[in-house]
Amino acid sequence: MRKLLFAASLVIVASTTAFAGSCDVTVTFPDGHPAKGIKLGGAVAGIIGSMVKNVYTDSNGKATLTWSDDSQYSSLETVFVDGDDKHTSCKNGYSVSFVVKP
Repeated sequence: MRKLLFAASLVIVASTTAFAGSCDVTVTFPDGHPAKGIKLGGAVAGIIGSMVKNVYTDSNGKATLTWSDDSQYSSLETVFVDGDDKHTSCKNGYSVSFVVKP
């Protein structure tokens, strides 16, 4: 029984440390109000074909994109806002902001 519990705790620890990168994103309208429900995505730099899971902004116009990469220098090569490539990168631990039309 102890071996099973130990193995289960190892799996839990491994799963909580799996992601290595994050970028906070804020989206507003031109008048400065937060843009709720905007779909965000991104492509990880240096990893061909590596896209991050889409997320949506909350009522404050904020969301966090996360990705898995073993490199401490990992970053998003580009951020997508409602499917549009904004040609903006975001380093791990940094933030970016966008203004969208209503």
